[in-house]
Amino acid sequence: MKTLLFLSLLLTFGCSKNDPLTNSSGDNSTPTKPDADISFAAGTASNQTLYADEIPSTVSFATKDAWTSSISASWVTISPDHGDAAGAYTITIGLQPNTTGADRSAKIAISCDGTTITVNITQKAVNKDGTAYNPNAPKSGDVYVAGYEYSGKIVAILWKNGVAQNLTDGSNDANANFVLVSGSDVYVAGMDNGSAILWKNGVEQKLNGTNAYSVFVFGSDVYVAGTRDILNNSRVILWKNGVEQNFDNGTYQGVYVSSLFVTGNDVYVSGTILINNGNYAFMYAVLWKNGVSQVFNDFYVNSAAAYSVFVSGSDVYVAGAYGKFAVLWKNGVEQQLTNGTNSASANSVYVSGNDVYVSGNDGNFAVLWKNGVEQKLTNGTIQAHAESVFVNGNDVYVAGNDGNFAVLWKNDVEQKLTDGTIYTWASSVFVVK
Repeated sequence: MKTLLFLSLLLTFGCSKNDPLTNSSGDNSTPTKPDADISFAAGTASNQTLYADEIPSTVSFATKDAWTSSISASWVTISPDHGDAAGAYTITIGLQPNTTGADRSAKIAISCDGTTITVNITQKAVNKDGTAYNPNAPKSGDVYVAGYEYSGKIVAILWKNGVAQNLTDGSNDANANFVLVSGSDVYVAGMDNGSAILWKNGVEQKLNGTNAYSVFVFGSDVYVAGTRDILNNSRVILWKNGVEQNFDNGTYQGVYVSSLFVTGNDVYVSGTILINNGNYAFMYAVLWKNGVSQVFNDFYVNSAAAYSVFVSGSDVYVAGAYGKFAVLWKNGVEQQLTNGTNSASANSVYVSGNDVYVSGNDGNFAVLWKNGVEQKLTNGTIQAHAESVFVNGNDVYVAGNDGNFAVLWKNDVEQKLTDGTIYTWASSVFVVK
């Protein structure tokens, strides 16, 4: 079905009789009697030039009697398309998306008792800012989820409003770790065949790294955080507009980058460093700010991991795990979200107003914490994870998995994104505001 861009045109009609009239909006006022059978109101433009993203305009006129209409192009519709008596009406004009690549024009003729007035419509092929029109461009309320499915090979997937789009063809292992929408562009950070990848509107851009874990757009700049493995060592890599930055010069036995946040001149990256002393492996939860690292746990006491960073005003929040506890660090101060009975982790943090939302898991349960209060999203009979949280107005979205299913919870209600026949995972959710 073609998407209609509805442009409301207010059309006001008069009557030759002295009786009060009721218009299509239920207004019982008496319209001004026109001198002609049909005429435009003073100051009303009969020529309308409309951009793909422009707010609708209005056209007003008055008529003495019943009226009919005709349209010169099939891509224009009006409703209603006639009037059986004199009166005031509101007519909606619908335009199909202009995918011709060129401007196009149409005429709407409205006739009454042999007199005709014409509305001339010009539909631009571009948006008001001059960018190309894209009927599939993100719009307010669209929900994007990044993840993958496994059926012999791992396939990177992006769901838009529950509909899956494969980013890779399954010939190599791949994954989609993070999704973000900025303007009309959809960015996905991930990996394809051992290379860090940034997809922009489904087009793959290879980066000089092993995996891309997060993407953030600040102004006109696109930042991507990831890693590069060389032999038995790993490095944290930050790309800005595809160019590798001098961010962290450390070389680690193992490193995992989880999240990226940019505000002002500051770039924050959360992650985990793995150190193996020959006897056992140990993990450190780390936050890098402009390349300078801050470690959250004591050396060789309990392993920890940092999975998400969010900055709100002067406060920096990091979600992760410390030993068996799901934890949230605020400006470096640890808050335990669980009691340690089960192994738990806090996987994502999002701040909306005065509320702090954290998604994660507590034992087998996928859970959501709001201001430290836990709410279970699943019944705990099978292992489930809540990997990402996003807040849009009064709606709280959580992406993760429940058994074999990639799932999206909206306000605690679960929506399965797959049929469960193969293993799928939802890593990240973004909602267009």
